[in-house]
Amino acid sequence: MLSDNEIKNAFLNVEVLYLLHTQILQKMKERMSGWTAREDNGSPIGDIIVELVPCLKLYVDYVNKFQDSVDLFNKLIEGNKKVAALIEVSSELRYLSS
Repeated sequence: MLSDNEIKNAFLNVEVLYLLHTQILQKMKERMSGWTAREDNGSPIGDIIVELVPCLKLYVDYVNKFQDSVDLFNKLIEGNKKVAALIEVSSELRYLSS
């Protein structure tokens, strides 16, 4: 349906970013569940944010190529009926699950 290159360029590194966000969210939830204002010696999540700094370079590629990705994605939908149908079904499933 789509080549590996088309998938890579259309979705950039969104899977890696999603996993990163999932891990950060889990760490923040764990930290905040046991935190009280009395224990505030600064930021209760500062060290989690500091851990994120090396990963920020992932966002550079994502942001810089985002519009190209959107354009490619739209071109793929317009030029491939199977892709368009897949996106439509996926959107409907997301709507039904929310």
